[in-house]
Parts: sequence; C-alpha cells; structure tokens
Amino acid sequence: MSSSPPDHTPDGAVAVFVYGTLRPGGHRWEASLAPHVVARLPARLPGADLYAGPGYPVMVHPTTPREVVGDDGPSEVVDDGSGEVVGDVVWLAPDTVDEVIASLDEIEGHVPGGDDNQYERVRREVTTPRGPVSAWTYVAGPRIDVATLPVLASGDWLDR
Repeated sequence: MSSSPPDHTPDGAVAVFVYGTLRPGGHRWEASLAPHVVARLPARLPGADLYAGPGYPVMVHPTTPREVVGDDGPSEVVDDGSGEVVGDVVWLAPDTVDEVIASLDEIEGHVPGGDDNQYERVRREVTTPRGPVSAWTYVAGPRIDVATLPVLASGDWLDR
C-alpha cells in the first residue's frame, strides 16, 4: 500500500474518509480495511464536529439534515459545525469495493435507503496535503442523539 494516492486513481477505486476505529491505529483498521486499501492520505473534514460515543466516535456534518427519534419522541439536532474532524482518506482496491462498502455499512449500522440508520453514508469533500478529495464517509444518523455525548474538541478520535 502506498502512503499517497497514485497520480491517477485506478479505475473503480473508491475514496473513503475514516476518522475513528477504522483509521490506521484504530481497532478495526487491520481486519476491516487495511487489506483492501491501495493508497491513503491524512485528511480533515472542515465544518464537522466529533463526539465521543460509547467506544466509538460520532461525526456530525451540518449539511446532513436529520431528526433524532429518542425516548421522548422526535427532536431536531442543532449543530453549528464549527469544528474539524481529523482522519484519513483511503482508496479501496477496485476488485473489493462492493464487498468492503457492504461490510462498512454493516459495521456502521447503515442500510441504504433506510430511515432508522445509526449512521448515514454520505459523500463529502475532505482536505488532504494534495488538495481536496471527494470521499464517502459516515455521519450520525437518526438513531444517535449527540446531545447526550461529549464533544471531542481536538476532532481527533485517536488523540482523545
């Protein structure tokens, strides 16, 4: 695996921004992603906030409108997106993209088209040392109420 993306992304390679347990150094990296990654770069997502969930991070990016349904019924989550989330953008090998995305969806509690997801898979533009990259990532879905979670001011799950 290269530490930087190729001059041209291989046909079919897919970029994914990871910011928590799926990052290099996170406990899911080796088993879930490392064997399928052809390149990676450090990356940041401006305008996003990171919260400490129970053993995993929760990212909120305000361009994803959502309503949280909790024990007291629906409530709107208001987040100003004033932070920046630190992570890595990884490029998945073309021959494993579908399998890996399906596995990530399962890990993140995401069902495409579902209305009660733990996380939503969305495309966001992240910044890297080589410029902006459009990548898939996971943001808090309707099952997560970030109002009860502490904010990670550093925006870095590995630096908590």
